[in-house]
Amino acid sequence: MADNTTLNAGTAGDLIATDELTTINGAAAAAGLKVQRVKAGFGADGSFTDVSALNPLPITMSNTLALTDTQLRATPVPVSGAVSVTANGIISTANSTSVALAAGGVFTGPAEDITEFADVRLLVFADQPSAVDGLQLQQSTNGTNWDSVDAFTVPATTGRPFSIGASARFFRIVYTNGATAQTAFRLQTKLYKAYGKGASVRPQDGRSNENDFEEILAFAMGYNGTSWDRLRATIANGLAVDVTRLPAVPEMRAATLHVSATGAVNTAVTASLPAPAAGLFHYITSIQLDKLYTALGVASGAGVVITSTNLPGAPNWLTEQAAGAVGTAVTVIDYRPTTPLKVSAAATISTLAAPAQLQTIWRWNVSYFTAA
Repeated sequence: MADNTTLNAGTAGDLIATDELTTINGAAAAAGLKVQRVKAGFGADGSFTDVSALNPLPITMSNTLALTDTQLRATPVPVSGAVSVTANGIISTANSTSVALAAGGVFTGPAEDITEFADVRLLVFADQPSAVDGLQLQQSTNGTNWDSVDAFTVPATTGRPFSIGASARFFRIVYTNGATAQTAFRLQTKLYKAYGKGASVRPQDGRSNENDFEEILAFAMGYNGTSWDRLRATIANGLAVDVTRLPAVPEMRAATLHVSATGAVNTAVTASLPAPAAGLFHYITSIQLDKLYTALGVASGAGVVITSTNLPGAPNWLTEQAAGAVGTAVTVIDYRPTTPLKVSAAATISTLAAPAQLQTIWRWNVSYFTAA
C-alpha cells in the first residue's frame, strides 16, 4: 500500500496525509498499518495557532530539569526573535551589528527584555575611534526611559570587551561613531544567566580611564589598643599621619657641598651658601664657627651676637668678648643636627654672619647638600 489515505474511497472522499509503517516500536508492523500525519499547534481553550518560525511552540521547563554534559555542549540551537542560544550564553542579534557607520553615524539597538539574565557583555571592534563616550550600555525599567547609562570611548583598531550587571528589565546598545566613516565595525552582545568575571588585567598592563574593571571601595583600619578605627585622610596631605608619634630617624644622605670663610683680625666674616637652582633648598648637616686670638684679647662687658638668614626661626648665637691669650682657639658654634636642617626658602642665598670682635679672627665651616 502507499502513503496517504482517501476517506470513503468509493464516494470520492477527502484525501488525508498518512504514513504507512514498516516497523512499530522496533518490531515489524502489520501489513497496511498507517498513522496520520499531524501538524503541531497550540492555544488556550477555544483557540488554535499553527506552530511556525514566527509562532514557535512555547515550552515550560521544570525547575528540576537536569542536562547532561553532552546536552550542554550541543550545537547552538537558533530561537526565533532577537536572540540565539549557545552553551556559553545568549547572543543578542538585535543589539549586535556589523554594519559600518558613516561619520557621526549612530547604531541604536531595540529595547530588549533581560529579566532572566544576570550579566551583559559585549565585544566591539571599529577601524575608527568612536565619539567621546560613544559606546553606551543603557538600561531601563520600562523600555522608554533609559535611566542607567554606562558610557565608554572606543579607540580605533583595538578590540575591547565590556560588561555590566543586569540591573533593570530592559537593555540596549547605542553606539555613536566619530568624525571618520568606518570601513570595519563589529559589535556583538551576549547575555548570561550567571555573572562572570568581565576581563583580566595583568599587573604589567597600563591602566586606562576607559576600562571595565571591577571597582571595590575599601578603607584602611588601625588598632588603637582597644578597638579598630578607620584611618582618615586630609585633602592637603592624603593619609593623615600624627608626626609626633614618629621616631626621629637620622638622615642617611651625606653632605656634598661645603663653605669655608676666614677673615682678618678684628673683621666681620659671613659664610654664604650660594642660591641653588629653582625649587631646591639648602639642607645643612653641620655648622662650625671658631675664633682665634691673634693678640691678647681685650675684655668687654658686651657679648657678640652671630646672626643668620634663611634659616627656619632665624637662629642667632651669643659669645662672650673675653680677654684671651695669644694663639688661643675657641669653638663658638658646633651644630650637628640629627637630621639635616632645611632652610626656609628655595633658590635663595643662606648666610651666617659673625661681627667684628677685638683681636679675633673668625673661621666658618658649613657642610650641606641641596634637594627639593
